[in-house]
Amino acid sequence: GDLTNIKKGTYRIKDKTVRFYYRFVFPRLSSLKVYEEERFYKKFIEGELGSFIEEIYPEYCMEHIRWLRKNNRLSFKIESVEEYFDKAGAIDFVIVAKGGNVIACACNYKEPVMSIKRLDEVKNTIRYNRLPCENIWLFSAGGFEDELIRATSKEDGLKLLELSEQTVR
Repeated sequence: GDLTNIKKGTYRIKDKTVRFYYRFVFPRLSSLKVYEEERFYKKFIEGELGSFIEEIYPEYCMEHIRWLRKNNRLSFKIESVEEYFDKAGAIDFVIVAKGGNVIACACNYKEPVMSIKRLDEVKNTIRYNRLPCENIWLFSAGGFEDELIRATSKEDGLKLLELSEQTVR
């Protein structure tokens, strides 16, 4: 596995605030003039906010890793934190450590807990794409399945990170 094929690319607005604006506000500018803010929020934003947060959750996790790097909170040096595009959708991003080791990272926002099934999907993607991964980090906003928690004691390189708004504060 060579790393040149990891990042394929995608086109989208990078800034999350601007993306939020164009997703929720811009298409309804005339409604914003008619409705008061709270009613506008309830009518046009509230119902879809969860799917928007789910969409940006991997970016939130990536930003957390970059913060850890900046504040020297990691036991190793990071070369990069990059979004990963695979057709299976199992791996959300990768952390490339100095020396070339790759950490495959998967994120779970909407499900109540991260499942053992997701770990299997990540492992299959690593095998299929021949990624040089020795470590898998799983991020979840809502915890982890018991079976997955038990797997951490048996598997070296598997790390579970509960990362929600409450955790970061």
